[in-house]
Amino acid sequence: FFDEVIKNVALFYKGGLVHADLSKFNILNDSEKPVLIDFSQSTTVDNQNAKEYLRRDLKNICDYFLKLKVECDPEAIAERIIQENKEEPKPRKK
Repeated sequence: FFDEVIKNVALFYKGGLVHADLSKFNILNDSEKPVLIDFSQSTTVDNQNAKEYLRRDLKNICDYFLKLKVECDPEAIAERIIQENKEEPKPRKK
């Protein structure tokens, strides 16, 4: 479940978006598949604070999953996502 959440965060980033308010309260469980909701605070990756928001989202998620004994390093995950999209993500067209 945790891995799927991280895959979703990475896919959104690759697509040019950061949730910017992700927490355990914004993840629903649909037959053991995570569904991320409440994108009202989301922003594009070209926002000057996008990387900070990504790191905060991942910290929130890791804080929760660490309580469930899932090993998680939010900074390492953020760096991986950012590095994988060094050339990308491309900002969404307006």
